[in-house]
Amino acid sequence: MSVWQKLLMPAIAGKFVRDGLAEIGGPVVRAADVVTLSPAELVASYGLAGEGLVFPANPEYVDLLRFTQVPLMRFTAPDAVGERPWPTYENGFLRAPSRAPVWNLARTRVPMNAEIWRKYADGREELLAHYGSLSKGWTEARGYYPPLHLVGARAKWRGLDLPAEFLPNGQEGVELVWMGDEGTPAGFEEVRPAIHRRLVPFSECEEIFEVVITASWNGIRVRVLQRAGDEALVLLENPEWDEVTRIRAGVVEPGIFEATVPFAELVDVESIANVFTAGAGATA
Repeated sequence: MSVWQKLLMPAIAGKFVRDGLAEIGGPVVRAADVVTLSPAELVASYGLAGEGLVFPANPEYVDLLRFTQVPLMRFTAPDAVGERPWPTYENGFLRAPSRAPVWNLARTRVPMNAEIWRKYADGREELLAHYGSLSKGWTEARGYYPPLHLVGARAKWRGLDLPAEFLPNGQEGVELVWMGDEGTPAGFEEVRPAIHRRLVPFSECEEIFEVVITASWNGIRVRVLQRAGDEALVLLENPEWDEVTRIRAGVVEPGIFEATVPFAELVDVESIANVFTAGAGATA
C-alpha cells in the first residue's frame, strides 16, 4: 500500500502538532518518489523556495505529513487553470530536481495512523506526531478538532448518522464517534471528555458515505466545509487571483483559500453523496 506525503507549510504544521488540526487537502505525492530529496530540493520542487516565498532556499528542516489511502479519498490530476501567482503543477509533476508525479487531494480528514515527520537538512528524520484516530486525535497535540459534519466519512448505523473513520490495514470496519454526554448509545467508550467511540464492522452499517456540498458566492464557486449559525466556512474552487483579493480570502497555503461568508448568500447549492461500497477501493 502506497504511503502518501503532504508538504506542510510552516504556519500550518503548528496547527497540526499543537492545536490538533485534522484535515488535509491540496498537492500530495507518493512518499517513495521523493524520499531521497533534501529539504532544499523538496521545497524547490514545489516552487516554494526563495526570497519572498514560503520557504528559504535552504531550510533547516521541513515537516511532512505521511498517510495511507482510505476509501472515499478523492485524488485528481492538477487542473490546467492557466497563469496563477502560485504553483499549479498543471503538467501533473513537481518541478526540478524532483519532477515526481503530483495529485490534488480533495479536502478530507486525516486518516488513522497518519504521522508528521520533521526532515532535517542533514538527512535525519524526527517523528513529531501520530494520529491515533478520529476520536483520539493527534496523540502529541494539546488541542483536538472534533469531526466536522461536512468533511469526511459518515455512517448510518442503527438509525443514527455519525462521523466515521475507516480502520487501517484492511480491517473491515469503521470507528464511529458520538459527541456529547447526553444519550450516548450503549457500547460506546469515552476516550476524551464528551467524545465517545465504538468500532463496528461494515456489515453493521446501513451506509457509509461523504457529503460534498458546493455552491456559488459572489460569483465564485466554493465548497461548503462547515456551517455555524448564520455563517459558513467555504473553500474556494480554482479561484482567479482577482477573486481571492476581492473577497479577502484567507490563505491556507499557496493556491488554497478559505472564507467565512453569510450562509444566506450561498446560491446554486448542490449536494453529492459519495457512497462507499465494501470491496471497491478508491485508486489514484
